[in-house]
Amino acid sequence: MSDDEVFLLVGGIVLALWITLRWCALLVQSPQGRRAQAEFLWLILAPLAAFAGILVVIIGASSADVRDAPSYIALYCAAGIVWFTAGGMAMRYLGISARDDAVERRNLAAAIVVMGAVFAHAAIYAGANIGNGPGWWTVLAAAAIGSGAWLALWSLVEACCGISEKVTVDRDVPAAIRLAGYAFAMGIVCGRGAAGDWTSLDRTLIEFAAAWPVLPMTGAAIAIENFSRANMPQGSMALSTIVAVAYLGVAVAAVHYSGALPHNPEYDYLGRPASFEGPSLQPLKSSP
Repeated sequence: MSDDEVFLLVGGIVLALWITLRWCALLVQSPQGRRAQAEFLWLILAPLAAFAGILVVIIGASSADVRDAPSYIALYCAAGIVWFTAGGMAMRYLGISARDDAVERRNLAAAIVVMGAVFAHAAIYAGANIGNGPGWWTVLAAAAIGSGAWLALWSLVEACCGISEKVTVDRDVPAAIRLAGYAFAMGIVCGRGAAGDWTSLDRTLIEFAAAWPVLPMTGAAIAIENFSRANMPQGSMALSTIVAVAYLGVAVAAVHYSGALPHNPEYDYLGRPASFEGPSLQPLKSSP
């Protein structure tokens, strides 16, 4: 590893430990923490599952250069922990707080939605690690595009349906199941949009169009939540589970039929492409 990568590795691990401890402290320090056992359990297990998913992608879908280099695996995993934990914490600014709503008020619906957001941003980050590129910054740029789109669409659903009120005030668990399914499904599709070989920031923005299924998915979410508010104040748990599974099914199908990932022929061989002035490149975007 180069000196700057060693610095990033150490800094990333420290930041990952800090944000993980911060997340746990927000939950443990709550006066209601001992009583909110189910909510607490969901919010502790979700980051562990998200980390496992990212680790599987990095180990299984990256080049041998990354799979055989524990230091690089640690670097990208640490960045992933920061990414999805920050995504879960950001839900506070969208009206649903892991501590205040899920734990303090023992609101299972809030815990389920925050868990869906954690999984969503983990999926986006995992997708951003797939593809060839010159270094770690391309992973962060692609992930930022995916998470930015996710936050914008979630905010749109909030503006149209007031979903945070359903979760925090009405404590509507069936609605939370639907919304968590929508959140995770949207993260999967945005992760697909963030995947592929890196050419340039402009090109990556254009290639993100592969995530277009999130638009009809968002339209469906708005229609379903508005319909449920008018006709099913406390919807059926079974029906909501079916809707959540349908969201995920659509996401998987969208990824499966999205075609080949963006390909940059400059990365077909190890070495330095003519357009790149920096150090030699490795096979994957998440490579050293």
